Amino acid sequence: MVEHHMTEGRGLERRVKQHIAARDHSFFAIVQPGFEAAAARELAELGIGPMDETVEGGLEFTGKLEACYRANLCSRTITSLLMRIAAFRAEYFDRFHDRLTEIPWELYIRNGVSISFHITAHKSRLYHTGRLEEEARKAITSRFSEYGMAPSWESVNDEAGQTVHLRLDHDRCQVSLDTSGDKLYKRGQKLHVTGAPLRETLAALILTEARVKEYDLVMDPLCGSGTFSLEAAGILSGLLPAPGRHFPFMDWPAFRPAAYNHLKKGLQAEQVVKRETPFIFASDIDDRAMEAARKNISGAGLEGVISLEKRDFFREIHAIPAEKKCLIVLNPPYGGRLRNDDVRDFYHRMGRTLRDDYGRCGVAVIVPGLEQEKALALHRNRKILFMNGGIRVALLVRDGF
Repeated sequence: MVEHHMTEGRGLERRVKQHIAARDHSFFAIVQPGFEAAAARELAELGIGPMDETVEGGLEFTGKLEACYRANLCSRTITSLLMRIAAFRAEYFDRFHDRLTEIPWELYIRNGVSISFHITAHKSRLYHTGRLEEEARKAITSRFSEYGMAPSWESVNDEAGQTVHLRLDHDRCQVSLDTSGDKLYKRGQKLHVTGAPLRETLAALILTEARVKEYDLVMDPLCGSGTFSLEAAGILSGLLPAPGRHFPFMDWPAFRPAAYNHLKKGLQAEQVVKRETPFIFASDIDDRAMEAARKNISGAGLEGVISLEKRDFFREIHAIPAEKKCLIVLNPPYGGRLRNDDVRDFYHRMGRTLRDDYGRCGVAVIVPGLEQEKALALHRNRKILFMNGGIRVALLVRDGF
């Protein structure tokens, strides 16, 4: 009996190598809608791609497991990454169950790892998510039992666990594995916040869309808790967003810690040495914002890269050396952060400051509506519409190179 299990185990290991480790897979990167091109450009710079398909809110590409590791470790722009493992039509529950049973779950999920589901149904005959999860549990249990395995549905560790995504659309089911775990904007750096901070991934997308790597300096004059500054420092220094975090793929049967650690060590070796002179200038006039930004910058160990000082953007001009190209990034207050009668005047003053005092600088600014855009009166090269905090806003980009 022992010899039988050893033989079976070796056979399973061989199948994992042949069907998972050695093969290309289809991945789907979830992205803030409107910024698909910026995310694709970042992934290309990371050696991932080309993109097989671009849809609103996502990018699909093909690659081996290393592409999955690299995207999760390095990308600052994507929200999460799914690995697609099966797709089939499912008009009846028995067919849904049977097709799920055919998936070689034993090659993807290690015994003892807790399993959860994220299920959506759109214009499909099978729409009851509770019943869909029940059938999915039965299918995985049946498949596991063939190999003396038993799935776990209870998480005993916040870091452990595998989420299975089941997306039904017009009776077609797409089955995917979440490779990222917590959303990738959770860097673990920004522990202190004020107002309405940007998500880190959105800040990185805006910086990428503004071609931040084309500039020598970055100004973040309404810095709040420092999201733009932290992300700009990460991009320009080549820092990994969260090198110590645990990803679900680290619990897959195909995962090889030695290969992963070798990849991570190589990526960390490519990081740019911190400069003695800061090249990111963050400022604000709000004391609470300054304190939050100071703590976040210090916690990230970026004091040598980011200069922080209390400064009024409208009254104190920051001198930009003539030989330096500077990008100014702005997330001005909007929504509930400004009274309606103050909004137009604020954006008018900001536009005048950008034209008169920083006319040769690149600009990336978030604007909450056409009225504010008219008040800003900023020449732009690109405009991207997107949602932020439930408000439809626009990113306006003026190139400075």
